[in-house]
Amino acid sequence: MLPGGIVDAMVLTILAVLPVLAVLLVMAAQPLFELWDARASERGAAQLGAQVPLPDDDVPALLSAAPTAYPEALGDVVAPLRIPAQRRPLTPVGRNAARV
Repeated sequence: MLPGGIVDAMVLTILAVLPVLAVLLVMAAQPLFELWDARASERGAAQLGAQVPLPDDDVPALLSAAPTAYPEALGDVVAPLRIPAQRRPLTPVGRNAARV
């Protein structure tokens, strides 16, 4: 039989760990919830009879200004990176600033 202090410590440890485990479980299940939500949205659109027209190749698809959860789903959204040219060459300093 275990003394009461050890049992109390074990119970408190379990109670302290349970919220962390609950958060990890919700984070792990997030993709599943998103999948269910996407399927429900597709079913809802099909029930209403609203078919999304396919975009023409000549007309670029309009993007909404709303934030997107996964921007990579929009295609290649990497902004071109331009590094500006150096203005002038760096001149060597006669003395080290740390040795003043």
